[in-house]
Amino acid sequence: MNRVHPEEEILAEYASAVISHEDRVWVEKHISNCAKCRKLVSEAHSILTREEKLKEKKNFFRLIRKNAWGILSVLFLMMSFLFSRYFLQLLLASSLLGLKWITDSKSVKTLITIHKAQKHGEEETPKSTSFFSKNKN
Repeated sequence: MNRVHPEEEILAEYASAVISHEDRVWVEKHISNCAKCRKLVSEAHSILTREEKLKEKKNFFRLIRKNAWGILSVLFLMMSFLFSRYFLQLLLASSLLGLKWITDSKSVKTLITIHKAQKHGEEETPKSTSFFSKNKN
């Protein structure tokens, strides 16, 4: 039986699958005979798996939150075909929700900000030019 235990860093690397091939073979051989190290690796793996699942859930809910207006828009569009009596109302609601989704997106906000900055810069340029030209005379 191998009495030399791998360091905790090596066991953590093994659990997260970022270990070199030689170390992986050595750790696998060791944990096949050592219950203590096998338990440590098992616990580390379960913690890492739990963290990955939490990250996936957070990313999923972030995606839903980010696109809530778009999802509602599609839902209302589908409902407009299901409930033909309210077709125009649901279609209008779908269009408005789609516009809200578009205007709330970061890229549109960024483009608007850039446009305002450029417009503001163009307005200031002639004033500063005229100011300097007046002082030169």
